[in-house]
Amino acid sequence: MYLEVGIYDSHILLRTPPDLASNLSLLRRILSHYPCKCQRRMCLFPSHRNEFLPTVGVIHLRPEDPWRVASFFGRALRNYYGPKAENFALFHAGSVSDGREAILFLGHHAWGKSTLVRGFLREGYRYLSDDMVAFGIGDGLVYPTLPVEHRLHFGEVSNPVPIGTVFLSRYVPEGETVIEEVEPYEAYLFAMENLLNPGAVGRNALSLLLTSLSSARTYRTLHSDWRDVLRFYSSRSR
Repeated sequence: MYLEVGIYDSHILLRTPPDLASNLSLLRRILSHYPCKCQRRMCLFPSHRNEFLPTVGVIHLRPEDPWRVASFFGRALRNYYGPKAENFALFHAGSVSDGREAILFLGHHAWGKSTLVRGFLREGYRYLSDDMVAFGIGDGLVYPTLPVEHRLHFGEVSNPVPIGTVFLSRYVPEGETVIEEVEPYEAYLFAMENLLNPGAVGRNALSLLLTSLSSARTYRTLHSDWRDVLRFYSSRSR
């Protein structure tokens, strides 16, 4: 049996041991927003290919816990399929949702994005991304993406939602937290600097992204505790 996964305009063809199917519940929750071309959510189909020989386009994966399976797919999609995506602007960021809007955390490596995502999730926010934001260039919504960190456990996955708040975040181990407003264009430039598929995203898509960021609340944070960012957001989203 092979598992065909439709996501990011591409497909992963995965040789699926029978006992792997029971570990794919997390994957299904994410992929429910990315139907395959056959209009089904996920497709299991028989194949006459040799099960014991490598096949071009097939990823061989041993059964693992669902979080490791999801992070395996997340890394494969980010590194291999992501640059080829045409229906999404993909950029390096974390994101959660309150059910109405996407809250984006932009920052360089080790600047605290994952800590913010984990913290907000523990407080009941819904998961969207821990590493790569997928901005739909057709509807301007943020879609959930597979995690790349298998230690990130979360409950509810958000439906696609518009961008509402953006934090240009940087963790500083000492000092008081400072959060200030910034121009939306700063968030846009940062997103462009970290765009994964610049060759596949056209002028109209970039214009839509800039429009979405311009209508969002945009801030810069220097924080030593993610709870300060949560309190700040909560006080302004009531």
